[in-house]
Amino acid sequence: MKILYTESSPNIGGQELQALAQMAAMQRAGHSVMLACRENSRIAAEAVRQQTAVTYIPFRNSLHFSSVWRLRRLVLAFRPDMVVCHSGHDSNTVALTRATLTGGAGRFSIVRQKTYLTRKMKVFSLNHFCDAVAVPGQAMKEALQAAGCTNTIRVVSPGFDFDAIREAMSMPLPEHVREWLEARAPHPVIVQIGMLRPEKGLEFMLKTLFHLKREGGQFHWLIVGGGRPEEERLLRRKIHALGM
Repeated sequence: MKILYTESSPNIGGQELQALAQMAAMQRAGHSVMLACRENSRIAAEAVRQQTAVTYIPFRNSLHFSSVWRLRRLVLAFRPDMVVCHSGHDSNTVALTRATLTGGAGRFSIVRQKTYLTRKMKVFSLNHFCDAVAVPGQAMKEALQAAGCTNTIRVVSPGFDFDAIREAMSMPLPEHVREWLEARAPHPVIVQIGMLRPEKGLEFMLKTLFHLKREGGQFHWLIVGGGRPEEERLLRRKIHALGM
């Protein structure tokens, strides 16, 4: 089977890591796999490292005609049986691309993977722009159905490469993190992992820890994640403003 994965995010987080693990597993199972993503994105570098074929699509928004044109050329050349999408931008772009194709080239299935839910769930594209929705758990399936998703929803439990996790555990900390810890008193370290985006709860955590510190709590807060430079600058300003 020929499987095309799409990813519009320039950064890397849980859903991108899940896609990388799935692509590697599909390749080991003998399928032909390709990733369509933004040039210079974090997932592109990781896909190349694991020897997954990569092609570059801008994915600037859901109605970016240059992306539709490039994706159309890719589909005509690769002829995927299935396209697995991870966000609204790339899912909508794939649906528009399929609408421009005739004959066998446009008969591929579109699977939309949802790895998290937002407060305001929009289900129009899930109902009309894909053939099935894949979620990691039953609770997410039920939440989407309650929000009005009438499309086929399948639970696909995420896989974990425990050997890779064990190997990573034995590796030394990055030098800048080690130096940061060694320069501070030996208090407990609270580690928060997540991309630097408002919905990840970093500001909520900052306010919570600020009150905990004001009550006498002694700890260090280590944020592990990346994101847009402007989001990082904003978070740093808030941290400094609270004396954290």
